[in-house]
Amino acid sequence: MQGMRYARISLLMVSLLCCSCSSHDFGLFTDTQPWSFVQRTGGIRIHDPVVKAGQRLLPVEYDISGLNEVTCKPALLNSGMAVKEITVSRSKHQLAISVVSTLPGNENRNTGRIHYADISSLPQGKYDVFYGKVGGEDRYLGSINVL
Repeated sequence: MQGMRYARISLLMVSLLCCSCSSHDFGLFTDTQPWSFVQRTGGIRIHDPVVKAGQRLLPVEYDISGLNEVTCKPALLNSGMAVKEITVSRSKHQLAISVVSTLPGNENRNTGRIHYADISSLPQGKYDVFYGKVGGEDRYLGSINVL
């Protein structure tokens, strides 16, 4: 009898976790992708900053599915992932961006090719943009002017 009670509680907890994860992943299914993964899925490219709904944004072209070439030929197909966000960190006049992936189908997840990083808090100026960490020449994505 005691075993059935624990089994029911365990089943209830797993059910609640699955239901809550369908709308909020709570970091359980997110991962910051390394440079090698980004390259194997077709590469990444930045575009000139834009303003949308009062926010300054950096458009980032990246296809996590690996179906389309962005800067290099894809070597990995990935239908089970979506982009959750593009993160940005700053060191003086250099920026590092990273792709954070999650499961597709959750709200606010993007399986498209253009993603936006919020750069509203950056002071005006010219910035060199890298992937993952600042300073890696092989990870240099270009420069942008923030007006």
